[in-house]
Amino acid sequence: MKKTILLAAALLPGALLAQNQPTELTEVYVSGGGYYKRDCRGGTGSCPDDRITKSEKESNVIVRKLNENQIELSIHKKDFSEEELNQILQDMNFVISESTQIEESILRELKIDPKLTFISAGSYPVKMKDDRFDITLPLSER
Repeated sequence: MKKTILLAAALLPGALLAQNQPTELTEVYVSGGGYYKRDCRGGTGSCPDDRITKSEKESNVIVRKLNENQIELSIHKKDFSEEELNQILQDMNFVISESTQIEESILRELKIDPKLTFISAGSYPVKMKDDRFDITLPLSER
């Protein structure tokens, strides 16, 4: 048992260095699709707007570039009602009911190809980090 723990500890730095991580992390505050409507068709859950726009001021929703065709949407937990939080924690999925467009200025700031302006409708896994939900979203041309 002791040898296994020592082996894992010895290999950990190499594994961490081997991961592809961006050299610079750019974050963009967003609104529009980042602030959620409470009157979604057929339900009471959170539904993103059909467009994510750059916020002129600091907001509770941040977009980060993960790679050339993936972003991470980071939403502060206080943006959700208790019922919505329970639903997210139960399913650990974030549902986008309609294709959502990202404003070109956000893509430029994140240095992402401006052709990749859409997030397809679907269910995306949620990762919890401290007081935020992080959702990895693929980008497409349509």
